[in-house]
Amino acid sequence: AIVSSLTAQMVKFSSSSGSTLQANQTDPYNLGLIEVTSGVRFKPSPTGAPALTIRPYLVAAGLVAQGHRYLSNHGAGLDAAYSLNDRTFIDGGFEYRYNDYATRIDVPAADELSGPSNLLRVRLTRELAPGHVLSGELRTRWQRTKRSYLDHDAQEVRVTYVRSYASPLKS
Repeated sequence: AIVSSLTAQMVKFSSSSGSTLQANQTDPYNLGLIEVTSGVRFKPSPTGAPALTIRPYLVAAGLVAQGHRYLSNHGAGLDAAYSLNDRTFIDGGFEYRYNDYATRIDVPAADELSGPSNLLRVRLTRELAPGHVLSGELRTRWQRTKRSYLDHDAQEVRVTYVRSYASPLKS
């Protein structure tokens, strides 16, 4: 199956300075974000590993601030998912993006932030009982820039418990 996503977000401040860029800007920025991913999800071995699916994909995104390009990126990723049993699921993936920051008067050194960004993640999800789900996720991200002192590495551990309730509205 072709699996695609589109994310768009707009943030508009009434105290924004409009579309004019200026050095040392103090007014808030109006922001616009758009991101598109698309790839083919399939079972690489329907008979040998029927519970395994993978999805290689392409990604592209852009961020504008005050109506002018601030950041764009593009890259590729690979998602994998495996159902261990009816109630336990493991998924993960790797994503590579190249971030390209625009040179602007309001952020003169932004271009130095340009460079590759990588994300590696794995998540284990278990349904404890109907309506009760527990998941744990590990993530690591490393981003390189044109200046090594601006490089960034991060690790995250997330634990999530979800409790679902029946709708109080009866149809």
